[in-house]
Amino acid sequence: MPITAVGHIVDSDGEPIVGRKIVLQALGEQGWTTLQEIRDGTVDVDLPGVGPGRGRGAPVPLRLVDTSTDTELVVSSDPMWTAGDEQLTADFGTLRLREEAVLRPGVVSTGERVIGTPRERIGTDDVRPIPHGIPELREELEIKTSELKNVRLDLSTALTRVEELTATLGTSTEIVDVIAGLGTQLSATNAQLATQTTPFRLAEVKIDLRGRLGTDGSTIVMDGANGGSGISADLVVDAPASTIPTQGVPSVQGLTASAAVRVLRSVGFHLDSATQQLPEDQGVPGQAITQQPAAGAVAEFGTTVLVVFGVRNESDE
Repeated sequence: MPITAVGHIVDSDGEPIVGRKIVLQALGEQGWTTLQEIRDGTVDVDLPGVGPGRGRGAPVPLRLVDTSTDTELVVSSDPMWTAGDEQLTADFGTLRLREEAVLRPGVVSTGERVIGTPRERIGTDDVRPIPHGIPELREELEIKTSELKNVRLDLSTALTRVEELTATLGTSTEIVDVIAGLGTQLSATNAQLATQTTPFRLAEVKIDLRGRLGTDGSTIVMDGANGGSGISADLVVDAPASTIPTQGVPSVQGLTASAAVRVLRSVGFHLDSATQQLPEDQGVPGQAITQQPAAGAVAEFGTTVLVVFGVRNESDE
């Protein structure tokens, strides 16, 4: 089935781009292949030779790429597809070029440097700068090495404390005090790790105390005697709360599929659709009748919203 790719590309001031070499590419067996150069920022390309892609009749992946510099920058790789009776339309919408490449949070990184942003996302926090290059990463690695040395020192201090407790031969010690003391050291270590640029955390530490247990099981004498009893314990740190940003779910009831996609995309959600036959003389075919999560609910960025669209009962025709 023939494909028509459409869209507009503007600069940071909203004016048509000039002097940028932007091309339309398709993904095939040989990787990304350039199909046509886009002039003056207007995308209007007929692709009669591009066939369907893999899986459920999905179209071939398309993207717009800025090749004006040595670094390949992706303008957009997420067109909105519309199926007609005789052709498919890949609508890239209106894209604004940013001054610097960005990555979109909530999306698994593919290594692509993104330079284009849909206009409805301009001025939002839906983008973040590209990570630093090799020199900056080398400097950051040196900082991390220094931080890990400090962590090792803290752990060494904790182990020394264990050795001191073990050396207290013949002294009865409350088991809860021993484990609580080690837990305090573990918590302090994780608190320091959490302050680093790239935080680490110790999730689990296994403690094995050997000695002579008191008659009531609440104390232990760690005298190193052979054949002594003991106790094992796992110290587990509670997992930190999720840092994924959340967003209120908008209502798409009464909207068509394409309109619902636009609304959900504008706030960082994805759409999964289903259909339901409408009762006789009720509802409008093609419009959304229900959604899950419901409108007004709070969901994580990147959540897929299931939208049910009404269809006409064949017996009504």
